[in-house]
Amino acid sequence: MLRQFGPMADEFLKAFRVTSDADVPRVQAAFVRDLWFASNSRIWGRLQTKTGKSKIYRFYWDHMPPVSEASKDFGAFHGSQVVHALNTLDRWNLPWSLLDRHLADVMSSY
Repeated sequence: MLRQFGPMADEFLKAFRVTSDADVPRVQAAFVRDLWFASNSRIWGRLQTKTGKSKIYRFYWDHMPPVSEASKDFGAFHGSQVVHALNTLDRWNLPWSLLDRHLADVMSSY
């Protein structure tokens, strides 16, 4: 993976704090997240503020919803924020916390 960064490989390692091989799965996930989601949404948001007619809101989602034991390894997975953003928690039979309900109220108000 580092070959693609060429002379910037050391900067990549500093930015993603790789100190051992054990860090690689975490760093790879963070890099993919930033490459596929964060950078694209940032670019889109900048363009929208210049040419669009509506406000945009960016957020970093790291809240893991109440999930089955088998799904806990996924953490705050892609798409897990949608039920909060649309405030549809009551449509899912899950043990939502007060924090979940607060997040849903705030996010859906935007």
